Amino acid sequence: MKVLSIDSTTERLSVIISNNGKVASKISRVSEQNFMKKIIGDIDSAVKKAGTDIKNIDAFGVNLGPGDFTGTRIGISVIKTMSFILDRPGYGIVSPDVFAVGIAVSNLDTLWKNISKNKKALIVTCMDVKKGEIYYTIYDIVKVGMPDSKSAAVIGINSGQYIIKRIDSFLVSSGSFAEHLPDKLGRIYSETDKIVIMGGDAVIRYRAIFSNFVRENDGCIVYKKNTFPLPESLDMCVNHCIKTGRAAGNMNPVYVREFIPFGKNRSSFNEEKDHD
Repeated sequence: MKVLSIDSTTERLSVIISNNGKVASKISRVSEQNFMKKIIGDIDSAVKKAGTDIKNIDAFGVNLGPGDFTGTRIGISVIKTMSFILDRPGYGIVSPDVFAVGIAVSNLDTLWKNISKNKKALIVTCMDVKKGEIYYTIYDIVKVGMPDSKSAAVIGINSGQYIIKRIDSFLVSSGSFAEHLPDKLGRIYSETDKIVIMGGDAVIRYRAIFSNFVRENDGCIVYKKNTFPLPESLDMCVNHCIKTGRAAGNMNPVYVREFIPFGKNRSSFNEEKDHD
């Protein structure tokens, strides 16, 4: 099973091809403009590097965001087009899932150290979505059972298999984050004996907030290296969709705020919606 996936949600454009879950080729670099031209060129380079042909790709994947407005939509359009022309399934993955998998894979020892002591292990992906707001998503790490629509991927921790399961997402102001997250964690998990690993680009943008948060909340740590969605993590998510028989075709961009067409203000747009 050959899978080609694209991530154009940030300035770091990535194209990755895997064969039966193993990376065959990868291109990942900063690309601040001319996304369309560079995506097509990088796809061609990745296909050649993998020693295959685009016609031999069995499935496609793409990061749906939230992310850069233009880049995200271009990446989705390219994958939709290739999926349609080649009559191959296409899978859309949300950015928090990609971040969560990358954070989990990079912290396997920490996860196992706590899971082996029967502590609850959680991951919180924190994305800087501008306007002074943080979009965060809570994930549970649980023993493999029956994967559902909210499972991002399956990872090996020590000798066991664990599901990275999405619980819920929240959009909050950066100023209220330190109060909002503990409240949500307390509502979801009453156990105080847990490890919470936070990561994503917001931990760099709001460094002081997260440093203070860790000092004031036992069991919370910040992972600062996963500030871009990793192509390997996107590939894992896409392959997980395929292995679990998830339906293909959901490839619409994800926005953290309600999309308002250009030339409209929020009040007039809402009036039109109410009228319709």
